[in-house]
Amino acid sequence: MVGHYEMATKAVNQFRALLTNANQVVIPIIAEKTKSGEASFLQSFYVKMNSYFNIDNSASVCNFNNFGNLYISLIWIGDFNDDFIFSIFVLTIMTFINIMCGPAYFSSLGEGRLNILVIVHVGMAIINLVLGIVLGELIGGYGIILAWESPFRLAHLF
Repeated sequence: MVGHYEMATKAVNQFRALLTNANQVVIPIIAEKTKSGEASFLQSFYVKMNSYFNIDNSASVCNFNNFGNLYISLIWIGDFNDDFIFSIFVLTIMTFINIMCGPAYFSSLGEGRLNILVIVHVGMAIINLVLGIVLGELIGGYGIILAWESPFRLAHLF
């Protein structure tokens, strides 16, 4: 199961990198505009960045999840493996949520608002640990996958 999860992680992370790397380049722009005090530019830039990014993200992730995971399982593993398909399904949904939060995350980095990001990451670590123990005991490997992915992706909403 760990091997199938790792393969699913590689597939989804490669796909995610295509979308998030394009968004990371805005950090210096946001930092410069924050330093110069151009709040109106930052607000309109954020809205524009968010709308473009989320439209592309929605279409890409839905298509990848609906069509890609079965074919990837067939090509990489040779059959339709339930562990792999479950892993890639959970990873894709949680990555979709994470990607949608990308503009806010990168804007916070650019504006230098790091305290909230530190709090979120510490909270994710605690939630991962607690959920990992609880869900791992209740439903085994599938619980560990859910525990690892859910807080990590959902915490970025805050």
